Formats: sequence, C-alpha cells, structure tokens
Amino acid sequence: LATVGSGVPPKGPGWVLPEMMFRDYVAQPTRSRELLRQAGVTSPQVSLTVADFRDSYLEYGQGLSEQLRSVGFDVSMEILNPTVYGERIWYEGDYAAYLGPRLPLTTPNAFLLGAVHSRGRWNTTGYLDKSMDTLIEAQAVESDSVLRKKIALDLQSQLLERGVRFMPAASVQAWAWWPHVRGLHPNFANLEYAFWAQVWVK
Repeated sequence: LATVGSGVPPKGPGWVLPEMMFRDYVAQPTRSRELLRQAGVTSPQVSLTVADFRDSYLEYGQGLSEQLRSVGFDVSMEILNPTVYGERIWYEGDYAAYLGPRLPLTTPNAFLLGAVHSRGRWNTTGYLDKSMDTLIEAQAVESDSVLRKKIALDLQSQLLERGVRFMPAASVQAWAWWPHVRGLHPNFANLEYAFWAQVWVK
C-alpha cells in the first residue's frame, strides 16, 4: 500500500492533496519527452541514489530508473547502505534524486519549518522562496484549524507545482474496523495517541 504525496505529514483527515491533483504531473512519458525536446537536451544525465534498506527499495529504484530511461534520461543508480544514506542524504544533501526512507520529521511544522523553509535545518535542496516561507510561518502559528489546513494544502500544492518535494510512494498502514466503531482516525505522528479519545461505538 502506498500514497503519492508532497512529503508533508498529515495532521489529520483532509490534510492530503486529492489524488487527481497529481495526475497532471505524473505518468506522462510523451509530455516528458516533449519537454526534453523543447529544452534542446539529449540524454540528460541523472544520478539516482537508492537506500539499501530492503529489496523493495532496490526493486523500486530499478523500476524508476527504467521509467526515466524510457523518456530519454541517462540514469546511473548508486546504492547506499543505511548508515551512509542518512549522513549523505539527510545531513549533507549530496544527491540529485534519491529514493529511501523519509526524513525523521513526523509533524507538519517539523517538516515544513525543517525541510521546506529556506532557513530549515533539513533543507538540503537549497530551494528558497520568501512567499513560501511566509506561508509556512503563518500556518505554524494559525490557531484556526480550518484556515491552517487550507494554508497547508496550498503549500503542498505549490511544492508539487514547483517540483520542490515529491514522494512517489509514501508507505501507509492498513487499518480495519467494524462499521459501529466511529471517529477512528489513526495518527501516530510524534507518537500521538490522543486520537483514541475521539473513538466511540454506535
């Protein structure tokens, strides 16, 4: 099971961009080839760094490499052991593109302020956008939950549109419960457990 997303950990239901929004940006090989042609680039080189955590990562890395080659990229794949991966990717930002576990940032504020904000400790992309910084700071202190969610969704939309952060396969947990169990919205971000207080039985 996996979801496509911007990488921002959701605070709750409704904090994730609709799947339809991603369809304008993914799975368009013909458009990808056309964009490369318009840019006048032939076989651009790209290095894909893959974390050697499990076979599933390596298999996904091979599949992603083949997809990139099919639209005209010259792909080289480098496999890193888990110890080197954390140091090079998370701390040094030494990558062109990488496939591996997400940053250890489990709340919206931790991720947005840490990895996306231009002065964030984990911002290894070097991306800088003052208007986005302003939005990140605004959502961090917004007490109206509806408005904060709206700002967070707008930020995720901008991340996708500008190609700053993209998570092609964020793993999820599968849960099942009886129809008479209501109000169950599991959220284990930051070792959260307060959601249990909202659960009730009809």
